Parts: sequence; structure tokens; C-alpha cells
Amino acid sequence: MLLLDGWDVWGLSRSDPEITHGMFWWVEWDLGGDVDPWELSYVLGTGPYDALVHCAGIRGPFGPFLDNDPAAWVKTIETNLLGTQRILRASLPLLERSQDARVLLFSGGGAFDPSPGFSAYGCSKAATVALVETLSEELREAAVTINAIAPGFVATGIHAGTPYEHRPDDGEALGMNQSQLQSMLKK
Repeated sequence: MLLLDGWDVWGLSRSDPEITHGMFWWVEWDLGGDVDPWELSYVLGTGPYDALVHCAGIRGPFGPFLDNDPAAWVKTIETNLLGTQRILRASLPLLERSQDARVLLFSGGGAFDPSPGFSAYGCSKAATVALVETLSEELREAAVTINAIAPGFVATGIHAGTPYEHRPDDGEALGMNQSQLQSMLKK
């Protein structure tokens, strides 16, 4: 959708998004591991950028908190929260050089309601919302607007291992439509 509106779009992800468009550039990157901030800054270039849409994340372990593998729990926080922190630290200086930049992060449904069986995911997304609220205040004087959205259940690979009984009925499955995303990024 952004590409169709004439935006230049960069993608960073662990897997190839298989997007073929002349204005889309992709770099394989895992924000959840040991990330060298200088290397990430090098990959992002000198900017300025007008927008950042960050939706990378993992579901993490499923099941009661005490049954979760502690390493998998930490990996979820590492990917979903610290990965967000890493991309923000690297990109905010480039966004601040724009006239009127936008940052849009996906918080996920676990940020607002209890999510039995998804404790690591819910905690990581609640912390992401707190980060967005804090940065919104800190960036008030800058030309950067930051928001978080929770589009609801979106049937992507992240839910491949989600037990069927924990998925919403087809009528409840939500997702952002094109006009909602455009309004969040509109200047």
C-alpha cells in the first residue's frame, strides 16, 4: 500500500518478504539477537526518513507461565521489546531530520488485556506501549509523531503454532485496512 502511494520502502526482516517492486529494498536482519548498533546504523544509511513502521515480533512460548521455558520467555522480550528499542535508537536520528516524521509500532492485543498462555508476548507488547507513550512525550518538540496500534489477530506466520482454541473465530479476526494505516501515517 505504501509502495502504491509512491513511498520508497526499506524492509528489515529475518525472512524474505518476497515483495517485488522497484521502490522496495530489503535487508535480512534479526533485531532479536546481538545487534551491533553501528552496523544497524550503517545499514539504515544517512536518511532522512519520513516514516518507520515496525511490526516485527515473535509469539514466544505458549502455556502457563511456570511451564514456559525461561530462555524462550527471555527471547520473546529480547525480540519484541529490545528489538523495538534497537530499531528506534538507530532510526530516530534519521527521522528527526525529516520535516514531519511518523513512527508506527504494532503493540499487539496482549498489551491491553490479560493473555493467559501468552505471558511473554503480553509483557513485551505492554512494555512497547509504555515505550511509545514515553517517547511521545520526549519527542513532543521534535518533528516526529509516534503511535502504537493493536490491529487484532492477524493470521500470519507468528500464529502457526497457536492452538486453534486460542485463535479468534473468523468473525472476530481483525486486521488493519489500508485507510487506517494511511491515516496513521498521514502528515
